[in-house]
Amino acid sequence: MSVESLSENTAGSGCCLADLVLTERIAISKNKEGLKSKMKKKTLGSMLKDRREFLRLTQRELAAQLGVKASHVAYLENGRRRPSLSLLRRLSTVMGLDSETIFLLAHPEARELITPRDGIAARRPENAWRNFLKDRSLIARHQIKPNELRVLKQVNMLGRVTSPRQFLFILNSIRQAVEEE
Repeated sequence: MSVESLSENTAGSGCCLADLVLTERIAISKNKEGLKSKMKKKTLGSMLKDRREFLRLTQRELAAQLGVKASHVAYLENGRRRPSLSLLRRLSTVMGLDSETIFLLAHPEARELITPRDGIAARRPENAWRNFLKDRSLIARHQIKPNELRVLKQVNMLGRVTSPRQFLFILNSIRQAVEEE
C-alpha cells in the first residue's frame, strides 16, 4: 500500500497517517519474527515434539511407553533436560528416529568426535587404535579393564573412530549406559 493511498483512505476518518504507518511496520515486523521462528535451528526438543505430534501421542502416552513421567517428556521438549543414553535409545526405538541424529542433537559437542576434522585421520583409523593402546598411562588413569579393551577393539573394527580421545568418549558412554540399566 502506498503512502498516497493511505492518505486518501484516512483523509476523512480522523486517523493519523503516522499511526497507520506504525501499524504497517508492526505487521511487517511480526511477519519477519514468524519467519525467523520457522527457520530456527532444529533442536532435540523440537524434533521430539514434532515426531510425537506426528505419531498423535500425548506427552503422557509417550512417557508411559518410555517409562518416564510426562513432566520429563515436557522438560525434554522444552530443552530443559538432556536425556540419558539409555533414554535416547528408547526414544529412538519408540519414536522411530535415527539414533545417531538424536544423539548428536542431545550432545552437539560430540559431533567433533564423530566426524573427522581432516582427511588424514579419516584415512588411517587403525592408527587411532594403535595410539590408544600404546598410551598405558591413559589406560591406567581411566582404569580401563581388559574386557572393556575387547569391546573397544570391536568398536575399532567399525572403522569410524579416528582419534584415541574418541575411544574414551565411547567407553564413558558405554559405562554410563550400563550404570543406568
